[in-house]
Amino acid sequence: MSSSPSEYPDDIDCTLWYTFDEASSGNASAQVKLGLAYLDGKQATKSCDKAVKWFKKAAGQDDSQGQRYLAYCYHEGLGVSKSLEEALRLYGLSASSGNPRSTFCLYVMYSKGEGCIRDKRKAMQWLKKARELGDPLAICEGLESRPSTIKSYEKSI
Repeated sequence: MSSSPSEYPDDIDCTLWYTFDEASSGNASAQVKLGLAYLDGKQATKSCDKAVKWFKKAAGQDDSQGQRYLAYCYHEGLGVSKSLEEALRLYGLSASSGNPRSTFCLYVMYSKGEGCIRDKRKAMQWLKKARELGDPLAICEGLESRPSTIKSYEKSI
């Protein structure tokens, strides 16, 4: 059921009204889309707090993309207190559902010792898995021009 225009938040573009209705009704994909709009500030007024709110709703439904973006927020301290341990946990949940980018982020975190003890063996296992899942950054890892931080990886989406 659609809301009337006056019932939509003032901080989202009218192109997101349908997405807002779907997200409010519990659609995890719409919740992620709305979270991304708040995170990047292109179709909504930038608000990391609101992005995290929507990512948490999607992650709470075991949505791997919701878990992935919530992990990114914890990794960077966007809308939440920075917690590399929580980022690692959430990337792990997302990767267990087969999310290629989360799997690659686990490789990065284990190879750098972010939120965990540095473990090259685990890092390489995650890199292998990310390559098997077809993550383009994992496939290109080892080339001279590779990015050096998860922030760079996430911006490449």
